[in-house]
Amino acid sequence: MSHSRELFDAEPVDPTILRKVIALPPTEAKIVLHFLTAQKTGDGTVLQSGMAIAREIGMNRSQYAQKIKDVLAAGWVEQAAKVQNIAYYRLGPEAGAAHQDNVIQLRRAAS
Repeated sequence: MSHSRELFDAEPVDPTILRKVIALPPTEAKIVLHFLTAQKTGDGTVLQSGMAIAREIGMNRSQYAQKIKDVLAAGWVEQAAKVQNIAYYRLGPEAGAAHQDNVIQLRRAAS
């Protein structure tokens, strides 16, 4: 299996979340499972384009483009960043993700 490295690097998935995922329509479940098991950055962003994800999970680009909208609307994933015309996503609240912006308050040093 070519994806075993990503599966081992992923965080364990809560069985409650998996039960919710298997109740989704099959194409949406494939997308959510991909995000649950993909390698992520520190803030949970999956750094793959939609075209790359679609190819990896066996969907055409237009089908993925439509279904990612449904998955977004349901709260399974959320947009984390957009670079030029490529949107990057991370797990959303429906998948049990709780993201916090890592903002550090800076203050002027006393002189």
